[in-house]
Amino acid sequence: MEDLFAAIVFPSRDIAPPYRPENFLLKDGSSVNGLVVFVSADGWIVQTGASTTVRLDSKDVVSRQPGNISLMPAGLLKGAKAADLADLFAYLKSLGAGR
Repeated sequence: MEDLFAAIVFPSRDIAPPYRPENFLLKDGSSVNGLVVFVSADGWIVQTGASTTVRLDSKDVVSRQPGNISLMPAGLLKGAKAADLADLFAYLKSLGAGR
């Protein structure tokens, strides 16, 4: 549970492989950052938002590198009171209680 709480406080400190974004640099100079959700012989489908995907053709991609910034927004707990953090921690701990 402490690891999950730390991931909320510091989302980019240690990004689990399934959640690590990829950075694609395109021939036109633009870039796309997101989670690769599908790979084919001629490209990728990248999830760039909660309900947004982009199809990238491999002929348009100059480079692909793993990202080091989490897609989870930083500062989610900014302004939270100690009681709020205690409640959140108790809730997260209760989720694992049945395991």
